Amino acid sequence: MNIGNDPLSAASTHFALRLLQRTAKQSRGSNVVLAPIGMFQTISVFAFLSPVPIGREIRKELRLGIHSETDPSLLARYVRLGADLNADTAAGDLCLTTSFWTGLRVPAHTGLYALARSWGIEVFAIDRVTVDRMEEWSAAKIPGLVSAVLPLPSADGAVAINAAIVRPAWQAAFPPGHTMDRPFQRPSGPPQPTPTMRIADADARVYHGTRYDAARIPLAGARGGRSLHVVLPRRATLAAQGGGNQITPFVEQFTGDDWAQCKAGYRPTRLDLMLPRLELEQQYDLRKTLLTMGFDRAYDGAGRIAPFAPAIDNSIVQICLQFFEGEAPPPDTKTSVVKPAVGGYPAIQPGIEPFHVDRPFVFLVTDDLNDLILFAGVIQDP
Repeated sequence: MNIGNDPLSAASTHFALRLLQRTAKQSRGSNVVLAPIGMFQTISVFAFLSPVPIGREIRKELRLGIHSETDPSLLARYVRLGADLNADTAAGDLCLTTSFWTGLRVPAHTGLYALARSWGIEVFAIDRVTVDRMEEWSAAKIPGLVSAVLPLPSADGAVAINAAIVRPAWQAAFPPGHTMDRPFQRPSGPPQPTPTMRIADADARVYHGTRYDAARIPLAGARGGRSLHVVLPRRATLAAQGGGNQITPFVEQFTGDDWAQCKAGYRPTRLDLMLPRLELEQQYDLRKTLLTMGFDRAYDGAGRIAPFAPAIDNSIVQICLQFFEGEAPPPDTKTSVVKPAVGGYPAIQPGIEPFHVDRPFVFLVTDDLNDLILFAGVIQDP
């Protein structure tokens, strides 16, 4: 199912980049890791179940079209997407799960349950909602994810939770013996030694633009193909923004047109690829971010969008991101145990292009079959 040019792909891509821009701006100077496809599905449930005219307004903000609730092909693609995400969760490398936890005065409505579940989203009523229950659910769905600080929903509200692990399984593994400390330029101060992986001859695609360069690295194990995209602003671009090595202004200007141009401009090549070895775990409450994106009607507690689709008290995103050589080690393995390669790196071979990630960068993990952004982030301090 290639939905690269249809409304679902276009709308979800637009939403993913907007969410990344707003979150990066609010988290200026910090790392950002998100699973935008999960939140896109969450808001879509509200959009399709809300009455006119509120549902239309939400769908308009999502860029799905005001009449999308009557488009059977679009609804069928949502169902297929939910099935794909559920099936791929079992692989353990790129895991995403989404749930609603509803309050006491939220009537159980069959439409909410049916639509959410058809899209791979679980719904839990108040009689089953406790913090322990929510943490057990998170741990069972994505093993290794550290328990979040999860709020209970209010009586007439709900909590939406997206939990994810991003642990790429490389199609060509980074040799552990090539990992060593190399300088990484953080947003401020001099470059700091950082454990850096290296593969001397990677089969990849590369794009060279005027403001940034990008590499597309194929990932293993996913049906239809998934890729890690690393978008690396040029040093002159960062300097011209007046923020030193601060990448946030670049992210705010990275639009859907930039992303389309990058994808169209990729060419196959062989790369000498260096990428920081990292392990991050973060949690966000995205409610305020979503309000600034125009979803205030869906998230306004004073004017509930529907009797069965209440205001959301919190939108929790809990993400674990890991870049490791070869097979990922157990979750409690830390970067401090990495041993530098003996004798340093071998020289770059003739005909191999260097792509060395030694400064703040943007990453995207895409579902190439469906042309969707599954995970996105900004790494400023690995």
